[in-house]
Amino acid sequence: MKTPHFYPTTRTHYAHIIIMTSERAHHTPRKEQGGNGGVNTTTLKPAKPPRDSSSSGGKLSNSSKNNGNDNINGNHREKGETISSTTLTTNTTTTDNRGGGGGGVSGAKVEQTRSHHHYSHRDVHHHHHEKSSPNERILKSIHDLYERGPNGNQPGSVGILEIAKDPLLNVTCWKPRKKVSVLIIGNHSAGKSSFINWYIDESIQTTGVAIETRGFTYVTSGRKRESLKGDATFAFYDHLDGLERFEGIQANVFTEVSTSKEKNFPAIDFIDTPGLVDGEMEYPFDVSAAILWLADHVDLVLVFFDPIGQALCGRTMKVIEALNEKHAEKLSYYMSKADQVEKEHDRQRVLIQITQNLSGRINNSHAFKLPTIYLPNEQNSTANIPNALSEVCEDIDKAIRLTVQKNLTAMKDDCARIDRKVVEVLEEDKLKRAENVKRSMRGAALLALSWVFIFFMTFVAFVELFAFRFVGNFVRRHVMPRCNDFFAAILMGMLPSEVDEVGRSKFSAMQRWGGVRRRYVFGGALLGYILVTHVKNVVWTLNKVLTKKEQARMQAYRTYLQGLLKIRSNLYSEYFKQLHTL
Repeated sequence: MKTPHFYPTTRTHYAHIIIMTSERAHHTPRKEQGGNGGVNTTTLKPAKPPRDSSSSGGKLSNSSKNNGNDNINGNHREKGETISSTTLTTNTTTTDNRGGGGGGVSGAKVEQTRSHHHYSHRDVHHHHHEKSSPNERILKSIHDLYERGPNGNQPGSVGILEIAKDPLLNVTCWKPRKKVSVLIIGNHSAGKSSFINWYIDESIQTTGVAIETRGFTYVTSGRKRESLKGDATFAFYDHLDGLERFEGIQANVFTEVSTSKEKNFPAIDFIDTPGLVDGEMEYPFDVSAAILWLADHVDLVLVFFDPIGQALCGRTMKVIEALNEKHAEKLSYYMSKADQVEKEHDRQRVLIQITQNLSGRINNSHAFKLPTIYLPNEQNSTANIPNALSEVCEDIDKAIRLTVQKNLTAMKDDCARIDRKVVEVLEEDKLKRAENVKRSMRGAALLALSWVFIFFMTFVAFVELFAFRFVGNFVRRHVMPRCNDFFAAILMGMLPSEVDEVGRSKFSAMQRWGGVRRRYVFGGALLGYILVTHVKNVVWTLNKVLTKKEQARMQAYRTYLQGLLKIRSNLYSEYFKQLHTL
């Protein structure tokens, strides 16, 4: 197996890697365990870029249905196919428009300015993208590099996860999600579902004064409008396995797939939560514990307070306090439906009440903000009320940017950990081979010593055998006459020197060496041989070393990881380019 080579090719908008392996004749399932696992990589070369295809933004696209179960060569290691050339395309910049604005409450002092931009109907389309944004493409590219490698679903493409799971490496890596998760919580009728509908410009969530949302609803972007319930949602989001432990929750988790491409929605998974209320309201599951669990797996938590509802209900405050202890950096607070409070001093009073109630429950109260927001419509289009709706969009956009940076950093760290493990495996293999050489030399020396014992025991056995009268006479009369002088002299030396008239040796002392009978000498030699053989077997136990194919595979991994890091550099370049266009 030839050592692989990687030749990165960078053109204006593309970074490419191609993997090719030798031709084989039959298809056999790839083994997940054992020394034959891993990637049979022989050549890594540049390839021509394919036609550009934008990401679907949703998990229901044809390129994303395998839920991360692809192996290195699809679902089977194909013994015999010629793996074709494919490429990874990383296109550069599309302007990522951002909404501006900000303001709200700071500390215990409530300040409400009118410098916020009013969100009009024209602003609704301010973030609209005809094409996928750079951040969306980068997130999807990183996800694909982990799941399927730079060549997508084509045979021979190697994902980072598949390399990490090689039996020789066993490095633990977590696949980054290709979308940012935004959890929206708040009291009953705080406008959570309405905000999602506004953001995606589609009435996908039911809204109203009654408690409409009794479970958790994932709202995501895809190629086809679809609704998923219960078990289908858990199958769709494989990272939700731990959520199933909450009794009664499986039937109350849903997914709504929208075809909307508004703002940055293709890069977002919204999670709409049940409205939090006190009193006799019963949930079919532990809603507070479920929210805390979800907060561990999201990138941003938006907290909406309804100024005319139960904004200060005990359940809401307890959940916020628990969230602040672990995820203070993820939380952003807003007073929603500000247009429904007509008088300025009433809004100020509500803001002060919410701020005072939260100040003793959150850790970062000195930097606390509580901007007012409301959804634009014809009735409030002329309202002179500060609207920080653009700030909510900016918080979401900031979460996307931070997630892009986090995923790029995680990719570098994972590649570095895998590379270190590869180096460790190769170095350990070198040490084992050196140790095997030493063990072989010691074993060979002990083997030679055991043969000395064998020759000595053979000599003693013949001497003892020839001491018998009939054997000695037979050798003298029948064997020695037929031997040449050399062998005759050897036999004569092993025979008793003199015998009496009845053929018995006159020198019975010849049966003793140093006063020890020869049969005892033979027994001692036999014990010595057994001991030396045992020590030889212990010493001459060789360590298991890598085969040539496994060594070549490890070297191919190192080269391949270097290529992935170059792709990462190109993704960073694409990320930086958009900063100049914002």
